[in-house]
Parts: sequence; C-alpha cells; structure tokens
Amino acid sequence: MATRFYRCEKAGIWNQILEHLQAMADSQGKLDWEVHYVDGTVVRAHQLRAGGKKGAFA
Repeated sequence: MATRFYRCEKAGIWNQILEHLQAMADSQGKLDWEVHYVDGTVVRAHQLRAGGKKGAFA
C-alpha cells in the first residue's frame, strides 16, 4: 500500500487531487483564501537516534 502511495506522490497525483478539490470549493464559494492552517504535528525520534546518550535511562 505504501508503494502505491509513494508512486502517486512522485507522479503528482495528490497535488492534482488537492488542486481539483480546491477549485471545486472555490467555485462554490466555500473556500476562504484568507484562512491559513499550519500543521503543528511533532514526531519525535527515539532518543538514540536523536543524539541522546546510550544508557541514559537504563
């Protein structure tokens, strides 16, 4: 499943879908171009991958 996702990503299909949905919403007056959203998701790496000392919590 992930392989298909990344093939679509590389081909630009997800951007085409987003642009199409935005155009549809904009033509119906449902899109407010003055509102912007920022994804504040934080994904933390394991402490060993983030440069932490080995055995710090052992």
